Amino acid sequence: MNKNLTLTGMMGVGKSTIGKNLAKKLNYNFIDIDKLIEIKEGTSVSLIFKNKSESYFRRIEAEISLQELKGNNSVISLGGGAFLNKSIRAKAKKTSISESADDVNVAENKTVLNCFSLQDCNKPFLIAVRR
Repeated sequence: MNKNLTLTGMMGVGKSTIGKNLAKKLNYNFIDIDKLIEIKEGTSVSLIFKNKSESYFRRIEAEISLQELKGNNSVISLGGGAFLNKSIRAKAKKTSISESADDVNVAENKTVLNCFSLQDCNKPFLIAVRR
């Protein structure tokens, strides 16, 4: 069984761009937690924050993230604050290889990636051009 690859990092650092590219290269599913939340709620993340509350959003985020982390063979883009949640962090560490996208340089939507096999968990999975 192959582990998931979980991408973490703040909003706008390129998790979705990187995740889609990695999933395609690895022939994995790509899962964007924020997109799943938007589908479930029928509105954007920003409007959920505005109209419901951050705590409401975080509850939905935890529910969906923990469910998706149960699977395998997926590249999962966690929401910007998801890794602050102790349960999400513990589940991701157990079921995934995690990489922070915060330091990845995504210039003009071109990402330079070297990927190793997910089966070799002793090596860093993602080596990216760092700032």
